[in-house]
Amino acid sequence: LRKGAVDHFDTIFCVGSHHIKEIQTTEDVYGLKTKNLIEYGYGHLDTLLKETSTLRQQTPIDSGKKHIIVAPSFGVNSLLETKSLEIIKILLDAQYHVTVRPHPITTRKSPDIIKKIQDKFQSNPDFILETDISSYDSFYASDCMISDWSGVSMEYAFALEKPVLFVDVPKKMRNPDFAEISSTPLEITIRDKIGDIISPAQLSQLRSKIEFLCDNSEQFRKQIKKIRSELIFNIGESEKFGAEFTNPDIRIIFEMLSKVPKCAFSCARPLITHNLDASWAASTDCSSGTFPVNLILPSLMGIWPDTNASLPVVTTGIYEPAGF
Repeated sequence: LRKGAVDHFDTIFCVGSHHIKEIQTTEDVYGLKTKNLIEYGYGHLDTLLKETSTLRQQTPIDSGKKHIIVAPSFGVNSLLETKSLEIIKILLDAQYHVTVRPHPITTRKSPDIIKKIQDKFQSNPDFILETDISSYDSFYASDCMISDWSGVSMEYAFALEKPVLFVDVPKKMRNPDFAEISSTPLEITIRDKIGDIISPAQLSQLRSKIEFLCDNSEQFRKQIKKIRSELIFNIGESEKFGAEFTNPDIRIIFEMLSKVPKCAFSCARPLITHNLDASWAASTDCSSGTFPVNLILPSLMGIWPDTNASLPVVTTGIYEPAGF
């Protein structure tokens, strides 16, 4: 986490115990207020897991060749900006089918490297440059991923239960003071557990590393499932736990009654704002509001409350018109 990134939140939905440990350690080191840490999970991973059960059965692009997907992070030290041309050539020479998925920031900020890759390899029928990353089809069709410090590597491993080969380029450091926190980042400790690591200076061993991961895919699948169950809260059910927390039993109910519907709708704006604030509340002190009810023309309502007030009457009960 960047220094100060979550300092001013009251409540944080945590993916796993590693988040809780890091946040609590940060609180101790900097003397911060204790936060309400919810054992939530990872909703996006749950979505990928649901899709995996059907999409993982799709036919590979070429059943006679292993399909390798290259999905690095962004930045001047990233795999794509430093070693992409060499890595892609090695993979294609080894008769692999190769899909390169650049990070969107790389595509936007470093178009020159994207153009170099495209110009050099686009004529090869085993090469695909995938700049539209909205689809995960290439993930399901692949045998292995090559990455660096990208978070997508963990999504890939945990959702598809497939191994990742990490090219050990310099770390992408968002917090230069990370050494002040004794907790070692998960991105460092997990790499050799969900795959293998290769030095940029040893890319001649790239093919043998990939073959090792693919030949032992079943062993890695079991290991990844075990690690996933130990690391991630509420796998497949994070939505349920999140909904239970964000929908408390105690609610504030407002009802607007007015002789002037336009005025009633004007005064409804604060209630709508309250409702939206409560939907993303950072504190359990804020209960969920409701939209106003009975906002229809007086002629359709019956007898209104006896009032001469020019502004709407705010009540917490339900007004029943005469005759009902």
